[in-house]
Amino acid sequence: AQKKIMNNKYDLIFLDLKMPKKDGMDVLTSIKENYPDTPVVMITGYGTIDKAIEATKLGAYQFIPKPFTPEELRDVALEIFA
Repeated sequence: AQKKIMNNKYDLIFLDLKMPKKDGMDVLTSIKENYPDTPVVMITGYGTIDKAIEATKLGAYQFIPKPFTPEELRDVALEIFA
């Protein structure tokens, strides 16, 4: 996923905090260093206030805990592109 992100332009990225080979915060940092204007929404089943604050400080637009509905994702996307 990180290779695809670094080789293509995306209007919006939904990024999970926990991934098999990389930490989502590390990927978020890389995205924001290379594409600072690309909005990133962090999603996770392991959400804490501290992680949400950390993600926001690193440049995440929003932090959404699991479970979430498709409507919640749609609403965040509409908010970003309003």
